[in-house]
Amino acid sequence: MWFVYAAVGPAIWAFLNHLDTGAFLVASYIPYLAALESAEASVVGETLRPTQIVGGLLTSTGAALLTLDLRKGTRRLPWRSCGRV
Repeated sequence: MWFVYAAVGPAIWAFLNHLDTGAFLVASYIPYLAALESAEASVVGETLRPTQIVGGLLTSTGAALLTLDLRKGTRRLPWRSCGRV
């Protein structure tokens, strides 16, 4: 009988956790659907300002430089960053 009491708590927690996650997923679609209703799908979007484009390029360049192995004098990806050990 103690097993039932021990299993009920985690089972309820797991059920509510999945229910909560499903509710957030559905709620995240509401603004998108509202935007689609007010305009065409091709119009719904965002226009980037030049500062945002520069910021995105700087972030991408920084990530690429951090990934490359420049200490050995060669410009190649280290095998550890590719998933091989």
